[in-house]
Amino acid sequence: MNDTGTKREPVIRISYDSMEAYIMLPILEDNEAYTVDELMDAAAKNGVVFGIDCDLISDMVESRSFGHEICFARGQKPQDGEDGRY
Repeated sequence: MNDTGTKREPVIRISYDSMEAYIMLPILEDNEAYTVDELMDAAAKNGVVFGIDCDLISDMVESRSFGHEICFARGQKPQDGEDGRY
């Protein structure tokens, strides 16, 4: 929390199958802003480290996209492999 009592921490939600991650940025004061590093750190704290759309995160910071949830990371579904052989 900052000195005005507003919670600054981004809200990250992981889908039930753990294949998608969503982020929602709480609304900030006019003179405050998020940074890309801050959002990436929040994602890492929540276990999201692969499949992150860095361009989307950057756009969110630049456009001050607050108050709504956006899917920012997608996992890759497992693929069937081949049986091993000698």
